[in-house]
Amino acid sequence: MSSLTDKDIKALQPKDHHYRVALGDGLFLWISSSGKKSWQYRYHVHSNNIRKEKIYTIGDFQQINLSHARELHATLRKEVLQGIDIQAVKVEKKKSYSTSQENAMQTTSTQPTVSNRRKFLTNMTQVMGGIGGIFALIPFLSSMSPSERAKSAGAPIEIDISSLQPGAYKVVEWRGKPVWVVRRTKKMIEDTLEDDEVLRDPQSVEEHQPEYTQNKFRSINPEYLVLLGVCTHLGCSPLYKPSPKSKELGLDWTGGFFCPCHGSKFDLSGRVHKGVPAPYNLEVPPYYFASDTRIIVGEDGENV
Repeated sequence: MSSLTDKDIKALQPKDHHYRVALGDGLFLWISSSGKKSWQYRYHVHSNNIRKEKIYTIGDFQQINLSHARELHATLRKEVLQGIDIQAVKVEKKKSYSTSQENAMQTTSTQPTVSNRRKFLTNMTQVMGGIGGIFALIPFLSSMSPSERAKSAGAPIEIDISSLQPGAYKVVEWRGKPVWVVRRTKKMIEDTLEDDEVLRDPQSVEEHQPEYTQNKFRSINPEYLVLLGVCTHLGCSPLYKPSPKSKELGLDWTGGFFCPCHGSKFDLSGRVHKGVPAPYNLEVPPYYFASDTRIIVGEDGENV
């Protein structure tokens, strides 16, 4: 649905239930049963090693066209990659605004002269006239002055893979989470199936990877897999178990990742097995190859 146009969106009809139309990287159009259409952004935050999904409402389709929605989404996505909880920031902005208005009214009530009342009403008219502009700018406000801690937490990292041998993997830390880089062997690559009946989401339909890694390898280069080492169930860190037909995991095990906390299994592309507690594939962070031996994690580079 990423090729949708404004004309296509206008033609979308309501159903007897709410539904969504995905446009990629968490951006989607929400259509209510009454026909209202609004832009929303689904993103994830990590708190106390628990991965939480949140929905941020960007705005109404009547006021924000497709092109503008994509621009706002791009700004919001950058903030999320910096470790900023954009929904929490939006709520805090609204609270601050409400508090300032209450304080203004209290101040006015203690000065009940005609002149002050007129001044207050004039100011209120100006403020109310600018409310639409204020809330339209909310997505940009937090990016104007992110804390140094957020900058540090969201800064891209460089991983040197020059010494990584086939079949081995490397663990580094980014934004307080483990990042795995696995160098697949030729056999691992050959054995990776486009579709497998044991996998819950073999086509990576769920948006837990950048669009440029939405393939059976879930990677830019089939030889190198880059994943966040965080189980999508309760945030534990799975174990790398590349050997097939494991006594521990069964004769049908073809290699992959195993979470010992509650038994979730993932294949060597990080795709989750059916019938396990984890609901989603392991997350692929944004990344690109700066050279044949250097990977930058935390930015899309020229992939987008």
